[in-house]
Amino acid sequence: MLSADSISIIMPAFNAEKTITRAIESIQKQTYKNWQLIIVNDGSKDATQEIIQQKCREDGRIEGYLIENSGPSCARNYALEHAKGKWVAFCDADDWFTEEALETMVMAMHGDSCQLCACYYTSNCDNNDIAVSYTHLRAHETEADL
Repeated sequence: MLSADSISIIMPAFNAEKTITRAIESIQKQTYKNWQLIIVNDGSKDATQEIIQQKCREDGRIEGYLIENSGPSCARNYALEHAKGKWVAFCDADDWFTEEALETMVMAMHGDSCQLCACYYTSNCDNNDIAVSYTHLRAHETEADL
């Protein structure tokens, strides 16, 4: 059961057997524990589905769905239908979050009363690593400000 400050993380996946374990484990290692991970397998032909099923068995916060191949936008929209969190975050199956990414975003959102938190990615060219990290908040406007 998710509490009031929960985050639903959307992860589309297609033929991601080489990268998805790292992506999922980056979510599991978060210092902020109040999350739901929704992985939508977009018709993969490799071992992606088996990896997703194993991770779902290991961690009750992870939900896995299999759909016919329709592209990442359809997979994200399908996942959004199952999101239960107060906030939504996106992490592709070939990316990963730094361990404190969610906690940093939630703390910043509370401190600045924001409705949007933006992130960026970093890349390690030596071994083609890409990590998603928190950077800055930008949406301070509310309906009253407009």
